[in-house]
Amino acid sequence: MVVGVAGLIWLARGLDGARKRTVAVTGVVYGLGFMGPLIWWMNAVSSGAYVALVVAETLFFIPIMLALRAATRLSWWPLAGAGVWVAGEWARGGFPFTGFPWGRLAHTSIDTPFSSYARLVAMPGTSAVLFGVAALLVVVVVGPALRTRLLAGAGVLALAGVGAVLPTGIAGADGTRQVALVQGDVPGVFLTWPRGEIFDLHLAETARLADRIDAGEVPRPDMVLWPENATDIDPYNNAYARNQIENLAARLQAPILVGGLFDGPTVDTSYNAGVVWTENGPGDRYVKLQAGAVR
Repeated sequence: MVVGVAGLIWLARGLDGARKRTVAVTGVVYGLGFMGPLIWWMNAVSSGAYVALVVAETLFFIPIMLALRAATRLSWWPLAGAGVWVAGEWARGGFPFTGFPWGRLAHTSIDTPFSSYARLVAMPGTSAVLFGVAALLVVVVVGPALRTRLLAGAGVLALAGVGAVLPTGIAGADGTRQVALVQGDVPGVFLTWPRGEIFDLHLAETARLADRIDAGEVPRPDMVLWPENATDIDPYNNAYARNQIENLAARLQAPILVGGLFDGPTVDTSYNAGVVWTENGPGDRYVKLQAGAVR
């Protein structure tokens, strides 16, 4: 992704004298090439939803590209360009409706020395740092003089070096925890499966995990995580679902974070929530802030 953004920066600088229409079309092409593969999974909802979302997200890259071309004309263009990119991510993350923040540059920092910046400067700052790395890579390749290229290369190494020594994790963390991640998969296209089938898949996968733990193949976890929407049956109101979860938690000797669609206050509403469930029943609960009760 950083190399891809570096290519876009190089192209923006090369379009200095081009017409705005040409720059806008370049943004559209980049947006399609970026968003098309990134959110292919949206086809699980429907092909129409996938096409509509790709088009909507691609349109953001028209003003982003125009502003990026303008930013690259400035003396300190890497900083200005970083501001443009972060502003574009902010806009995509807030509009339309509650926004679609997928594909932020900061997401690519995972498992790299740059991931530690997120704790210090949050996601927007991390995106800005990675944009700066991309801009410096452009200077390394096409800089006007050897000294400039060397300084840009030193800047990349410095940013990576600082990231490598910054602290990571939770402040004041003490010790480690063993976490098991269970992905039971889905039995078909979104919302076409019989009710309860996705829940049964996650039960079966978690039971297989318990078998492996009993056989000594994997360590016993301190907690088990189910993904979002792992159940479409509300265990608060369904005795079968509740008993199955509590029996598994007892066997695992660990709480299960159950992500699911839970009953809302009326028959036409539901909660997208995660609940910490133990052998003794439900505990802490988090309901999605942007979808506390969704139609």
